[in-house]
Amino acid sequence: MAKTPSPPGGATDGVEPFAGIQEAGFRFLRELGKNNTRDWFHQHKTTYQSHVREPFALFLEELSETLQARAIKMWGGPQTMFRVQRDIRFSKDKTPYQTHVSGLLTPTGDKEETGPIVYAHCDAKGGFCASGMYNLPTPRLRVLRQRVVDKPSEAKKMVAALEKQGLKLDPSGSLKRAPKGFESYADHELGDLIRLKHWIVREDLKKADWKSGAVMGVLTDFIERSSPLLEFGRKALKRA
Repeated sequence: MAKTPSPPGGATDGVEPFAGIQEAGFRFLRELGKNNTRDWFHQHKTTYQSHVREPFALFLEELSETLQARAIKMWGGPQTMFRVQRDIRFSKDKTPYQTHVSGLLTPTGDKEETGPIVYAHCDAKGGFCASGMYNLPTPRLRVLRQRVVDKPSEAKKMVAALEKQGLKLDPSGSLKRAPKGFESYADHELGDLIRLKHWIVREDLKKADWKSGAVMGVLTDFIERSSPLLEFGRKALKRA
């Protein structure tokens, strides 16, 4: 695993602070949805760079600094953003571009992180944010499940803390049966947790908050509220 990065102090020196993603950016995303071709994208690439990609990267950098001030070690920036180009090699949908902009904050500032993450997604209607552990390699997912078995009271406390903050683990994609190696826990009181494939909480984001810049506070609040899940994952995966 990569070393924890140093604080990005000075990374935004000489650059205007994040002031939101403005209507020009949302107009680009809407129009891209109607004109998803390489020719159209290249004709409007400067708009994408200046009104979508650059402000979103600045948002991730400033959010990282805000979190450091609250002792939350999560980092993001241009290096943790996802490509606008879609991988269409095995897809029936051959449109070449994503119609959203998105990126991660992770403990290492590395997009390939296999531990706790925060995901931010902005699209023409607003978007959403998510926090937790997503698409983990099987061995690390097994570690999380074993933590539930070994420390059920800790798992219960995490779930209760999330619920107190109005958050609930998303069951999407859960297994219908106990996973391999955990068959004897099919009727476990925390069986729903053991069957999870992704340990994620999420909330929708409003377009108005992106445009005003209030999304910075919205995400900071969401990350703090989801910290019981992030901490549970950090502890469980620390030595995995």
